[in-house]
Amino acid sequence: MAISTSTSPQTHWSLIIIATVAGFAAAFNVGKIAPSLPALQAELGLSLFQMSWIVSSFSVIAMLFALPAALFSVRLGAYRMALTALAMLGLGALGGAYAEQFAVLLLCRLLEGMGYVLIAVSAPALISQVAQPQHRTTGMTVWSTWIPIGVSLMLLTAPLVLQAYSWREVWLLTAFFAFAWLLILGGTFFSHHNRAMPNTHTNPVLLVGIFKPDPLKLAASFMCFSAVFIIAISFMPTVWLKQKGVPITQSSGWMALIILSSVMGNGVGGWLVSKGIATSRILVSSFVIPACLASWAFLDIFPLWLQISCIGLFVFIGSIVPGTLFAVTPTYATTPAQVSLLVGLIFQGAAIGQVIGPVLFSAIIDASGGDWRWALGFYGFFALLGGWVMSSIKPPQTR
Repeated sequence: MAISTSTSPQTHWSLIIIATVAGFAAAFNVGKIAPSLPALQAELGLSLFQMSWIVSSFSVIAMLFALPAALFSVRLGAYRMALTALAMLGLGALGGAYAEQFAVLLLCRLLEGMGYVLIAVSAPALISQVAQPQHRTTGMTVWSTWIPIGVSLMLLTAPLVLQAYSWREVWLLTAFFAFAWLLILGGTFFSHHNRAMPNTHTNPVLLVGIFKPDPLKLAASFMCFSAVFIIAISFMPTVWLKQKGVPITQSSGWMALIILSSVMGNGVGGWLVSKGIATSRILVSSFVIPACLASWAFLDIFPLWLQISCIGLFVFIGSIVPGTLFAVTPTYATTPAQVSLLVGLIFQGAAIGQVIGPVLFSAIIDASGGDWRWALGFYGFFALLGGWVMSSIKPPQTR
């Protein structure tokens, strides 16, 4: 049953934008890592193992704590949780900027990661509170742009800061933005009577209600998508360097633009949902064939322009998947409070994919002696699995 009540007489689009930009503050901390890794390694003497922890810490935290964080958000209130998240992001980045040892940097990175997860589950609840029922799908579509826009902006900004200063200034920049947005979000939502309030006596039905077949299938769909998406955006610069001799700096710029194009895909997903097209149809059409197409980008027999085209099409068309998932999430909730729990569930599914995808893919490539052609099997498996799960998702009114 879709949410049928609202405490707001009108949709406050400015507040939806403010909540979404709070997501940018979290995503900046994802985008700053890739350009900064060489400088981090050089200054702190990090090993590959240590760097992998710096990179994967966010995904591990999300995999373990996304749903518990969503439950805590319902109990504490989305407004307070969002402020706590921005404070964690700011403090983590500020502490990391002055870290001299790996242990300190990792601890600060974990604090950033908790802020990242808390924003991911609290901001959608804030959006649900200030949007009329007929606008919640559009509001969640706007929210779905937080990762691609935030990551892309930092991928483009961090190299400029690194060229003029050092990685520490990149961390200070993200800290400043988080603290600044804490004040902005705190002021604008505090004065609004519809901010999400604490619920110290959370109804167990809210939690039980999300563990139904279709919400779980939404989470599994996001898992399949994120498992192949993270491989595409993480490994392609390395593939292009080894196969085509393209410098990492150049390929990273390409990937930033490709990731930015996913914003349009997110919007298309929300638009298709608003037109009443079945969720299963949207997901299957935008995932199965594009995922198979992405695997071609790993084949050395294809020219560089074709490899780039394959990844570009996959990211653009495939990004309809998260746009669709975020857009339909409120329709599977019975109350605004349950939106946080459902977002936590599907976000945890995405995090699981981000963790198991690279582990499985790396194991396959290593076992094959570095034969990138095995990407065909990896992508084919998740395309079939994802297509099967997505095709079985039913509309909320027929559950």
